[in-house]
Amino acid sequence: MRALVVIHPAEIRKLVALLLETHEFQVYTASEAPQALRALGQAQPTVVLLDPALPETDGVDGWELLRLIRQETQAPIVLLSATDDALSQERGRSMGADEYVAMPFYPYDLARRVLALVANQ
Repeated sequence: MRALVVIHPAEIRKLVALLLETHEFQVYTASEAPQALRALGQAQPTVVLLDPALPETDGVDGWELLRLIRQETQAPIVLLSATDDALSQERGRSMGADEYVAMPFYPYDLARRVLALVANQ
C-alpha cells in the first residue's frame, strides 16, 4: 500500500507519515502542490491525505490540488482540515474527497478511516 501525504505543517505531515508507516504503508510526502503532483505520478498511491488549506503555490491551493489529484487518480482522498464546518465538508466531498477528518484528530481514528477506505477499493 502506498500513501501520498500532502500537508503543509511539517510536524503534522511527519506524524501522519509515521502513523501510516506503522500500518505498513510506503509513504510519499509533499508540502506544496507542484511537489505533490510530481509525487502523485511516482507513487501511484493507494490513498491520498491532503490538507485543503495548503498554501497557494504556482496558482494552486489545496482545494485546486484536490481537483487536480481527483482527475489523475481514483484512489481515495482523505481531507485533513483545521476547519470543521459543514460547508467545508460538503465542498470537499463535492470536489471528490472520500473522507473529511478535522484536526486535531485521534491517530487511531485516522488510521481506522484510512484502512477502511483502502479495504473498500
